[in-house]
Amino acid sequence: MKQKKNMTIKGKGLRVILILISLGIFSCTNLDEQSENDSYTIIHLTNLNDLEELRLSKFINDVKIIPLEFNKSCIIGKIKKIEFFENRIFIQDELNNESILMFDFSGHFIKNIGFSGRGPKEHIDLTDFSVDENNKNLVIYDNGSRKFIKYDLNGDFIGEINSKFSADNFEVNDNFYYLFRDNPSIEVEHSLVVEDKTGEIEERYFETNLDIGSRIRDNIFSKYNKEMIITRPYNDTVYSHRPKLLNKKYYVNFGENKIRTEDLKTILKNPTQANDILIKNKYATGIKNFMEQKNIVYFSFTYNSIQYSCFYNKKSKEVFFNYSLLNDINYIFFPSPIFIKDNILLSVFDPSLIPNNIDYIENLIKDKTISSTDSKISENLKILTDLKSRGLENNNPILLWATLK
Repeated sequence: MKQKKNMTIKGKGLRVILILISLGIFSCTNLDEQSENDSYTIIHLTNLNDLEELRLSKFINDVKIIPLEFNKSCIIGKIKKIEFFENRIFIQDELNNESILMFDFSGHFIKNIGFSGRGPKEHIDLTDFSVDENNKNLVIYDNGSRKFIKYDLNGDFIGEINSKFSADNFEVNDNFYYLFRDNPSIEVEHSLVVEDKTGEIEERYFETNLDIGSRIRDNIFSKYNKEMIITRPYNDTVYSHRPKLLNKKYYVNFGENKIRTEDLKTILKNPTQANDILIKNKYATGIKNFMEQKNIVYFSFTYNSIQYSCFYNKKSKEVFFNYSLLNDINYIFFPSPIFIKDNILLSVFDPSLIPNNIDYIENLIKDKTISSTDSKISENLKILTDLKSRGLENNNPILLWATLK
């Protein structure tokens, strides 16, 4: 579905913003209390039951399949996080705490980065990682020992820095380290801290609520135009940060499907009740993987226990969303994107989907919806058939490398 009633609003005072942040929620009734220097855009998602087909061709020119090499040194269970930089793809495996896997842009495995252990140069818990583009480093954050471990882009060890914070999420931007945990240790009474390159805390945001019992490990950070983009669990507000300045950048208006404050408090105190409360009240929430590019914004959210994908066109102000993305470019199943950089959008295709995807494409050819003489169709069908012939268990997750318009 597309909706077009979006606008940029100005308000008054970061002090008021931070008070609302500490409550974990924003309301439209407070929008006129912001400061004149704090402008943001409202993305309206108020007719969630009025769906239209969401075709990739509206935003994407091309989709390339990148099978990741599979051998005993690079077996990936489930991709948790992915970044790319200077012809290198870096992947964190959610099911393997040993190292970061490095591939080239063709999917060929290069090496593992990092070592599990309790000694120097080793990590106890590979909590998160980030590519420091300014210094051309890869940085691993180890929450188990509260330290950053730095490597060059060849995977060689550079050094370690101790951190003052226990976090679930980490990112590097502009020589600062961003760390987030909903309810961190009591000595730091904020959920978000910004540390300098020596590990000293420079800034703190979002006062913590010790009644919160959950630990959120969703990816809440992304980078765009030298800004750090920040989302928070069960929140409909998106923030941007530059040194010494936190601003509200986007507000997602879910209308009557917005979660009520009292129900949000119940969910945060008792996470096991979340699903029942969200479904019963038909709440839309859980903004995830919020990513910005020159022309579009992408994010996912949950409604009626189903994950939706949403594209916001920054020029036309139109919003397009659906729980399914139709890849009408090469007809490879296209799950929710997980990373955007420049004009590239990445998604991950699970090998278990290969047989169904082959059947789907062959049926489209049989029905004459697409042509087998189309070189892209025949090439991708061959790739899928070759991957299937190896045995599904002998394939890593497959990257879908999409070029944005």
